[in-house]
Order: sequence, then structure tokens, then C-alpha cells
Amino acid sequence: MKNAKLSALSIPTLIFCLSFCLAFGLGFSPATAQAAGLCDPSIRQVGADSHAQIGDAPAYRELGDRCEGVYAPKASTRVLSFASLTRDVADFAVDKSNPDASPQLQLSWPTPDAAHSDIHVQAQETVRRGAYRYRMDTRLSGVTSAFDWQTNILASSGVDRHMLGLTAWTTTDDRQRVYLPVSAKAQAADPAPKSDGYHVVIVPTKAVQKLYVSAAPLDAEGKLGAEIISNDRRVVRERRSPAGKGIAFTVPITDRMPEGRYVVTVSADLLGGGQDTRELTFYHRPQSP
Repeated sequence: MKNAKLSALSIPTLIFCLSFCLAFGLGFSPATAQAAGLCDPSIRQVGADSHAQIGDAPAYRELGDRCEGVYAPKASTRVLSFASLTRDVADFAVDKSNPDASPQLQLSWPTPDAAHSDIHVQAQETVRRGAYRYRMDTRLSGVTSAFDWQTNILASSGVDRHMLGLTAWTTTDDRQRVYLPVSAKAQAADPAPKSDGYHVVIVPTKAVQKLYVSAAPLDAEGKLGAEIISNDRRVVRERRSPAGKGIAFTVPITDRMPEGRYVVTVSADLLGGGQDTRELTFYHRPQSP
């Protein structure tokens, strides 16, 4: 009888506790879950009161729904780094003289139907300038396919449309990163014209003499299919590219190709000798007509 009374009392008590927590955001708020771990832990933050700036941009730190600002990068051990993977990006202009007047962009990406983890979205400059770098990071629920991004800090950092790299990715159950191509347009603006392929920007930390690219589908068992880029299109850069400047190229995976994961392999002949190779796995979904 005593246990029955305790059970009877525990139900309304539990309901009250859950209601209180939901009302006041104590551990159950979706916003709290979203805000956790937005900043890249590998970035050495310099603090909100630091004078380390590019223009009037604040130091990299959490700003509500994202982390954004400038930071002092660590030396990279990688020669090739993927800085952007996009599909359709409309032309837009930030207002560097009045950053708060800069447009809000809607970033979107395809999400696989299979279960997946959170979506990480990142913006960065693709041309290295001075001692500091610009970055924006956010993390969203795995069912999310869009993010509204105010570009005032992008504008105050001096990064314009042609210096901007955008990426989004999720992680599979076996901890493999799968990139989700990003599309972008200004709020209340016409969408970007549909492109015939995916646009990639890779940033080298050493000068590159020649750059090659290949691509192939990846089946459910993780096996690569037939190469889809013809031999005459595999060389995407045949002249010297300096360190720290993004190299842009297009991967010709079109809406005629089946939905699924594809692997892009980029290889570089380095100036002065040596070679480096990087792979990127991404999810392709044909666009509706």
C-alpha cells in the first residue's frame, strides 16, 4: 500500500518536473541542445576583449546560433584542405562600409533519408590574408536542411562572395564524414541558376604545380564504381598556384546520375617536388526539374 501511494505521488511530481524543465529550459530545450558545442574546439580563441581583428570583425566566439569571427590559425600538417563544396550559390554583395545592412543568406543542403548525426555547417575564407582567418561554424539537428545566416560579421571581416567557402557535413555510424553540397541565396531573392555539377575549392598550404581530380560512385558496401570523369578533364590546374590561395574546379556529377554517395579524389604535384592527395565523400541528390 505504501508503494502504491508513492507511485501515485510520483506521477504528478514527474509531470510537474518535466513541465518546469521544459518551460525554463533546464536541460530539455532544443535550443540548449543546439547551442552546445558550436565552436570548433581546435581553434585557439583569443577572447571577446582581444584586439586581434581583421577590420572590425570580432574574435571567433559563440554568437547565439553560431560561432563566428577571426582567429589565429595553427600550422597545418595537411597540404590540401577542402574549403568549399557548393551546388547553386546566388550572387550577392555584402556591405563592408555598413555590415549590418548586409543580406541574410539562406544556406540549404540535401539530407540523406537514412539516419545520420548532426549537421555541421561551416563558412571560411578561401584566400589566406595576414595572421588571422575568418570562420563561421554552427551545428544543427540531423533532420535540418537549411540555416538562415546573417552576414554582418562576414562583411566586417572583409570577406566577399568570391572569397567565401561553404561546407556542410554529417557523420555516418562508422564515423565517416559525408559532405552535403551547400546552396545559398539571399532572403527574398530569386534562387541561383541551377549548375551542371558541384563546385569545389581546395586550399593548399604549399605551392601547387599541377592539380588532378577524379570521381566515382560509392556503393552500399563501400566499394568504388567506375570513374565518371574522362581522362581529358582530370587535370584541373596546369599552372603554378601559390600557397594559401583557393583553387576552384567543378566536378561534373549531374542530375542524370543516380542518387547516392560519391568520392572525389584530388591529387597535387607540389612545386619543388612531392605530391599530396585528399579524398572527399559527398551525397548527391538529383534536383527536381
